[in-house]
Amino acid sequence: MNHAEIRSLLAGHLTDIVANQGVLPVALRPYQVETIESAARWLSDSNGTRRAYVSEATGLGKTIEFATMIRAASGLRSLVVVPTKTLLVQTARVIARFTGGMLGHLSSLANITDSDGETVAVRGMDHSAIVLTTDASFNKLAHQIKQSFDPHLILRDECHWGYIDSAISALNQFDESVIIGFSATPDYLTNKAKGGYLPVTLENGQILYGPRDRFAETHFQTCLARHPLRWGIENGWLAPLAWGMIEFDVSLKGIPIVNGPDGPDYEQGKLQQVMRKHWSVMCETIRRLYERDEYSLNERQVYAVCPNVDEAEELAQAIGSLGIPAACVTGSTPDAERDILLQAHKDKEIRFLSSVMVLREGWDSVAEVCMMLRPTASRVLYEQSIGRCERLPEDGSHKVALVLDAHFQRATFSPLSAPTLFGKPGEEIPVGGMLIGGGDGGVRGGDGVESPYLPKDAAPRIVVIEMYGDLASEKDVLYASHDGTAQSEGKIWAPMKRLSSILGFSNKAIISRVQGLPTKKGHLHHNLMICDFYVVEDVRERCRDLSEELPILDLHGFVVYNDEEWGAINAIAARYHISSSRVIERRDSCRAITVRDRSKRQSIAVSVSDFTRIAVELVDDTIPRANKNGCCVVNGVRYAPMFLLTQELGVRPTTIINRMTPEVRSIRAKDRRGHVVDFFVVDDVRLVLKDLLAVKHVLDDEQSIIIRNEVWMSAHGLTKKLNFAKSSLKRYLVNAPQEQARLSNGIVTVYNLEEVRKNIFGDAEDVPTNQGSGFIFWRNEYWGHASAIGKLVGCATQKVQLQINRSTKCRSCRARNKIGQLTDYYSVKDFIEIAPNLVKDSRQTLLDRVVSLADS
Repeated sequence: MNHAEIRSLLAGHLTDIVANQGVLPVALRPYQVETIESAARWLSDSNGTRRAYVSEATGLGKTIEFATMIRAASGLRSLVVVPTKTLLVQTARVIARFTGGMLGHLSSLANITDSDGETVAVRGMDHSAIVLTTDASFNKLAHQIKQSFDPHLILRDECHWGYIDSAISALNQFDESVIIGFSATPDYLTNKAKGGYLPVTLENGQILYGPRDRFAETHFQTCLARHPLRWGIENGWLAPLAWGMIEFDVSLKGIPIVNGPDGPDYEQGKLQQVMRKHWSVMCETIRRLYERDEYSLNERQVYAVCPNVDEAEELAQAIGSLGIPAACVTGSTPDAERDILLQAHKDKEIRFLSSVMVLREGWDSVAEVCMMLRPTASRVLYEQSIGRCERLPEDGSHKVALVLDAHFQRATFSPLSAPTLFGKPGEEIPVGGMLIGGGDGGVRGGDGVESPYLPKDAAPRIVVIEMYGDLASEKDVLYASHDGTAQSEGKIWAPMKRLSSILGFSNKAIISRVQGLPTKKGHLHHNLMICDFYVVEDVRERCRDLSEELPILDLHGFVVYNDEEWGAINAIAARYHISSSRVIERRDSCRAITVRDRSKRQSIAVSVSDFTRIAVELVDDTIPRANKNGCCVVNGVRYAPMFLLTQELGVRPTTIINRMTPEVRSIRAKDRRGHVVDFFVVDDVRLVLKDLLAVKHVLDDEQSIIIRNEVWMSAHGLTKKLNFAKSSLKRYLVNAPQEQARLSNGIVTVYNLEEVRKNIFGDAEDVPTNQGSGFIFWRNEYWGHASAIGKLVGCATQKVQLQINRSTKCRSCRARNKIGQLTDYYSVKDFIEIAPNLVKDSRQTLLDRVVSLADS
């Protein structure tokens, strides 16, 4: 199914599911319906982009939206890509509710179960038309997924993780799939302008900056829906947001902004050095907040985002010393322990959690307060971190979220903060007061909601929200518009490529004339590349000499000048039925003049008489020329070039060349591209290949053929078909029926597939099954597969297999391994006898060890 067919089918299914929402396990919210409808409209547009994305704040239910899309994709193969294993488990459980069937997954996890312990997803791609995978597995296994699963629909959660080279390369392999990304933070933005960064105006009027190659639009093209955090709060779908700060006497001066995994941010090493130096004082400051019960922290579910693991653990210990249940969750925390700690925090058995990065995505938190103690210039890191406290309680109770920014007094809010991203420049905000009140258009909250975090006994401090737009650098850098030009100082500026099309002269001609003209650095419209822009009128003046009268090529690419015919490269090639490369090879030996083509652009024309003189062989009409079939007939004899012989006879060129004799007649003739090459008499070639062509059976690409309504295959084909090593296969071919068949490089023996399969597998139902040790007890003795025997005797599996293949005395049997696949098992007793050089321990010691392993 091609891309257009997938789009059409999926668009219809999405429209149907919007009209019949009763089939879904949950009711869609109005904005979720709009998102699904927007996706249907995009898919219905045959001229639409091949990818799209949805930008929605954390807590608005992106998982519900793409689970609905997967439900609508019934009859199609769907792939869901998520960043982490934690998210994979959560997503699998939601999708299973929507589809009601078993899912597949690609990760290091075992089977995934729902809250009732029922399995909803198993490892592999063979169990379902819906497969989930982590980013790491997708980037690594993209080619295998394409070959074995080839999804029609790909949904990429947290798609901002997909802007690195490996992720881009992986996604580009799925050229026919419909691809939709989802993210709360689709663009990597910062408050620091750097060379090559583009300005972006936020909903509150603030200006941030980012590299174009880290924008969703660059990789996913079309935005289907955009619902940022402020929209979610004002419409009542997210908790109203209050804001406060924790003041620290710390300077961040001298820490550079670099491009990191979260986009532009403080250089990690230097930031950690500064934070480590002051962390003990910062921990004490936070302890005192709890002791004074500021912001009512003792009554709240709190989590803190810290700069490093050591700092996170130290802070959890400091809060725990106050008698407040506290814990630390980091990347090294085992999955099972992490799940227990997060559930305890959800049940309010733990009141304080500290972490570094692992609680950014995939944590359905009940936290009310986020302490943003890790200074950052990355919008992705900041919004993903604080978004965990914005979810409304499932029981419908009231909630006001609080973000506590680390205010570095000697940095005056140089890091990003909640006022920067969500407040309006110039607005006065009380510390502890509401930053975004809930709207009356949603389900809960309203503009009249008061903050529960305001000081109880004193007037709050007032902060004026700053405007970061004044931080912009490179004010003289130009940004090209859609037509490729930019305006500055009342003049039109253009890069070299655009100048060529505006003025009608070649780049080479323009470059030689613009030296010394004023330039400005500018960004091309379609990418981040910075190049020189020139004033268009200045360049036009410098190129005035190019406007002189020049010969103009006619419709066929020729012109008569000074009583002589001249032609463009392509025109000469077309006249003499040869390739352009043949003309270019001889161009330097011909006279040439400057002309203009039909578009008035300068070009080069070559003397036709010179070319015909030095390329006699190419233009000689007496040389035979191939017909439309690629052959030529001379005196009733059919000749063909080598490449056509290989296609017609099904034999490799090397095989034909090795069998050539003086009796094979040949001539020089032009092929379809005008190249003069050797043509050979087809009947003569057939004669020297008589024995090879006498074999009527010709193998296909899989080295198989149908003979007497049965499948026969070569040994090589059998190894792939049966997934069996060639060295192990030989013993099963001895008694199998044989025939002769032809490959392009010779004659091979083929074997009856079913007979070989029967020799190998026998009665596949009556075989023992290995339970995981690598050994089985069958027919009163112990058997093991090669790798298990290798571990038993302490040598490599390859050595064990080589020893077995060399001997005819080591018996074997077929048994199922722990995942049900049939494989070879070998007698342990026999192996000990045939491989004394590999066996270090005594016979009885090894047998006792086998008994122990098999019994376990």
